[in-house]
Amino acid sequence: MGWLYTHRSKEALIAERLAPTSSFTRDRTVLAHHLVGNELWTVVQWKMRVAQFIEGNAIGDAITFINLDLLDGNQGYWGYKAIPEEMGPYYYGCPLHFLDMATYGLNPAWREALRRHHGDTAA
Repeated sequence: MGWLYTHRSKEALIAERLAPTSSFTRDRTVLAHHLVGNELWTVVQWKMRVAQFIEGNAIGDAITFINLDLLDGNQGYWGYKAIPEEMGPYYYGCPLHFLDMATYGLNPAWREALRRHHGDTAA
């Protein structure tokens, strides 16, 4: 996905990205978030409203995953680029406790690199 510039302020963009939303296929809730500079890390839960939409889900299934929104200001607007964990975001500002919260779209290589990064940072 590319960049989407929609807001006049970073704060308004963040508020929208954290707000619950609904669509025909799912309800979206942010369970946890962490802002590091222009990296907005979230643990997102989708409560599915349609069966068989993602890997054989049933209606009512909860799918929980880690997402990174890269934030950027350009020509008076703020925008974001969403990168789910399964895409291997190559950024490491995600809090380690988010790993225990997410059960879908896991990326073992990225998780190991994140753990190493936090270990290196702590040392």
